[in-house]
Amino acid sequence: MKADPVVMCGVECMKMCRFVCIVANQIKLETVAPYGKCLIAYYLRNGEIRGGKRAEEAIYQCATCGLCKEWCLPQVDVPEIVKEVRAKLLKKGAAPGATLEVGKKVMDERNPYGEPHNKRLAALRGERKRGKKGGVAYFVGCTSAYRQPSIAKSTVKILEQIEGEISLIEDEWCCGAPLLSTGHRELAAEHARHNKEAIEKLGCDFVVTSCAGCYMTLSRDYPKIGLPLKTEILHLSQYLWKIIDEGRLEGKISGEGRGVKVTYHDPCHLGRHMGVYDEPRKILSSISGVQLIEMEWSKKNSKCCGSGGGLQLNFPELSRRISVERIREAVATGAEVLVTSCPFCKNQLEGVSEGKIKVYDLAEFVAERLKV
Repeated sequence: MKADPVVMCGVECMKMCRFVCIVANQIKLETVAPYGKCLIAYYLRNGEIRGGKRAEEAIYQCATCGLCKEWCLPQVDVPEIVKEVRAKLLKKGAAPGATLEVGKKVMDERNPYGEPHNKRLAALRGERKRGKKGGVAYFVGCTSAYRQPSIAKSTVKILEQIEGEISLIEDEWCCGAPLLSTGHRELAAEHARHNKEAIEKLGCDFVVTSCAGCYMTLSRDYPKIGLPLKTEILHLSQYLWKIIDEGRLEGKISGEGRGVKVTYHDPCHLGRHMGVYDEPRKILSSISGVQLIEMEWSKKNSKCCGSGGGLQLNFPELSRRISVERIREAVATGAEVLVTSCPFCKNQLEGVSEGKIKVYDLAEFVAERLKV
C-alpha cells in the first residue's frame, strides 16, 4: 500500500526540513515548519480540528518554494499538500483577506495587481514588429507587464534581434500561477482555457516567456489540469542558450570591456520546480568579462526570495525579511551584480537591495550588452 505523504511528513518523519524552511527560520515556530503544516492538514482532513484563524494563517505562511522537498528523504511534496489545503480553505471562505481580494482583482482585470487589462501590453506598443503566422510568440506575464516593464522591453529586444519578427498574445491573461498557489483553482482553470485558445489560435511555432512562474504554469500545470498546450513553451534562458550555443549571437554580446563579478539567484519556479539550473549560468559565463560566483545556497538548495506562493501577498513583512536575508547572502559573495530569471524575484530583491548590490533580470543583463 502506498504511504500517505501527509502522515509521513506530519507524523512519522524525523523533520530535518525544519532547518531549511525559510518561513520557520524567521518565525521560529514548529507550527509553520513543513511537518507542522502537514500535521494541520492531517487533523483538518480527519475532522479533529475545524481550522481557526491560526491554523489557516499557518497554511498560508509558506512560499511553496519546495526546498523542504529537496531535504526530504522520501520526497514528500509539501507545497502540493499546502496548495490542496488552501483550495479547501478558500472554498469555505477561510483564506486570508488578501488572497480573497486577489481573486477579485484577477476576475475583474485578469491580473493579480488589479491594473487595467487594456494596458497589459502598453509598454510594448509601437516598438514591436507584428509577427506572421508561425514563428515565435512572447508571453509577457503580469509582473513584467505591470511592475517590471524593463524586462518585457529587454525580452522583445533580444527576440527581435534574433528572430526579426515576433508576436504577442493580444488578449493574454494571467497564466494562473498566483491563483493555483493560493487556492483559486477554478479561476486558474478558466484562465488556462483562455490562454490555451489564444496561444493555439496564434499558430506560433513556440512561445517564449521571461517569467519563471509563467513557464512553470504553462508547461507543467496546464497539463496537470487537463489543458496541455500543443505549442512548445520555453523560458527565455532555455531559448537564449540554444541560440548562443548555435553561434547565432557570435560577436553580438559585449562584456562592457571590464570584469564584473556576478552571482545568480535561482527562482524556485524555474530551478527546483522545473530543473532549469544550467542555462542561465551558461549564458552569463559566455559573456566576456563576467565572473560568475555562486552563493552558498544555490541551484537545488537555493533560498527563495520570499515572494512566491502568496507569501508576499498575505505576509509582506515576513516576505521582506526573507528577501533581505537573500540579499545578504548575495552581497557576501563579493559580487557587484545579482542576476535572476524571474520578474517576481527581481521585483522583490530589488526592493530591499538598498544599493548594496545591483539587481538585474537575465533579460535586462543580456539586452544591455546586446549590440543592435
